[in-house]
Amino acid sequence: MAEPANPPLPTGRCPHCGALRRHPHRAHLGIPDAAAYLDVTPKTIRALIARGQLKAYRLGNRIVKVKIADLEAVLKPLQPGDALDGGAA
Repeated sequence: MAEPANPPLPTGRCPHCGALRRHPHRAHLGIPDAAAYLDVTPKTIRALIARGQLKAYRLGNRIVKVKIADLEAVLKPLQPGDALDGGAA
């Protein structure tokens, strides 16, 4: 018996990209998904929010969301000669 050419994705995966968690095609992400998007820890996302470097939005009493566009804006391109550890060169 032949396997189907395009087997269905398991339940809980994004139909667009196959991501296991909620897909990044939305405008807003929760803290865990925002951390995964930037490949950092949720603690780093919370620190960026606390320092005012990342704008966040509260939904109800507990839910915090950030815009993907704001996550992209936090990233800064390195210039030639920049230190890679974040310290002064």
